[in-house]
Amino acid sequence: PVVTLKMDELYTRCCHLREILPIPATLKQIPKGSIDPIPYIHLRNPRPSMIEILSFTDFIRIAPVICVSLDGVSLTREMFRILLSSLLYKRYLEKLSLRNTPIDEEGWKMLCLFLSMNKALKKLDITQCPSLDVNTQRIKKKSKLAAENRMTCNVNDRSDKNWALLTASLIYRGGIDEVILTGCKIPDLQLFSNFLNLALVKTTRIGLAYNELSLQHCFVVARWLRSNPSVIGIDLAYNDLSSKLKPFIEYANEMDSENNLMMLSLNSCNLIDCQETRTFFNVLSKIPHLTYLDVSGNSKLMKTFLSKLSIYLPLLTNLGRLNIDNNQLDETLMIRFLESIPLVPNLNYLSITGNEMNETVSEALCKALRNSKTLYSVNIDEDKVDADHQEKIGLLTMRNVERQLYKRKGEYKEIRKSLGLAEGQSFTETLSELIKSNDVDEETLEKFLAIVNKVRGDMKQVIQDLINTNLKNELSLQGKEMLIRLMSMSASIDKALELINNKKLNSLK
Repeated sequence: PVVTLKMDELYTRCCHLREILPIPATLKQIPKGSIDPIPYIHLRNPRPSMIEILSFTDFIRIAPVICVSLDGVSLTREMFRILLSSLLYKRYLEKLSLRNTPIDEEGWKMLCLFLSMNKALKKLDITQCPSLDVNTQRIKKKSKLAAENRMTCNVNDRSDKNWALLTASLIYRGGIDEVILTGCKIPDLQLFSNFLNLALVKTTRIGLAYNELSLQHCFVVARWLRSNPSVIGIDLAYNDLSSKLKPFIEYANEMDSENNLMMLSLNSCNLIDCQETRTFFNVLSKIPHLTYLDVSGNSKLMKTFLSKLSIYLPLLTNLGRLNIDNNQLDETLMIRFLESIPLVPNLNYLSITGNEMNETVSEALCKALRNSKTLYSVNIDEDKVDADHQEKIGLLTMRNVERQLYKRKGEYKEIRKSLGLAEGQSFTETLSELIKSNDVDEETLEKFLAIVNKVRGDMKQVIQDLINTNLKNELSLQGKEMLIRLMSMSASIDKALELINNKKLNSLK
């Protein structure tokens, strides 16, 4: 008979063979009793011992793992070599994350060699940004007996690394799908140009946050975007672009229907209200496939430009997610902005933290949710919103989830019939009445809860099926978009129930 070993048991055995107990921080990340590929595993000890590295690599060498994270982990060269060698021929490995991981000159050579030999890896994150929290454990007091020569590097950026060697490695392997260069700051303009135009010819997502991009760098990026219409996402956050938008205006003006740019982050780019910025957002509104836009942290711009932005947003017919956090918007600006939200035809997610959120703004948000047919997920400062408005927001987001889930009339009618809903009465209206009613029929409540649990169960089953298909590398881009949307809906339902916070619905949580 075929014996299938569960992932947590496999890790435990790997540790026992090395004569150590399982590391709790690692074991907690492995779903108990699961035999499915592990989506993400992080070596959380910032200064692991060699025996911990050996047991960890024994496990990831044979276990199907999608993403391995060494974020913030200080390693010796030998530890790094052992880790990379354990990943060399992994079929399932999609992403390697090395955020704030110290890598010296020899370690960089090892990484480049690994990239040239491994053909499965699709995503690489080599972020070096001291302000970034990489979520590792506290560093324990170092033993005086431990004589370890761990790798060290410039903690501020990766500007002193051999970028020509990394470029050659990526060319040799045929490119990579996603690369995150947050805080790397490639020093030489020619090196930067070569890296983008030679090594990233097949890249669809790139992160260039915290890179101190000059105007010349921006021209290089814009030319690269123009020559690679398959790019779907770019992160330009935390670069001062206040007078550097011209290259991107030219790029957007030349875009055609073959261009696939879907995600753009301009978080904290020090944008100001000037003619160049107005022209930029005007051409931005013509990008055909843009689904995600982040303009958070641009308070200098938003205090005077928000009314103009509200005109451009409805022109983004595919925009599904919008972040406008930390812009210090007052009550008047927030109300004006929220009035335009129902006009954005496909907006599903809105994040407005770090702005005024008093009772009047909360009521404006409820009105926006009531008038929108698509918005089902909002991220707000909950501590600023009173309980009544939290409940309203929860109910309204659930109503819009209902609209999105049951676009097919037959399925919608079946659910309505099961609940015994009157013509024109929605699921959310029934929920609202149940909450407000002091005398609820037990049978009606049980029927309602059973249907809700069935709907949520069906949704989670579809999500799991899509995840399993993705693990086999058989999920199309449209399928991935559907997966993200369903996960967002599921999270929105959970969030809505949390906001409602009613004792009658405790069985749903």
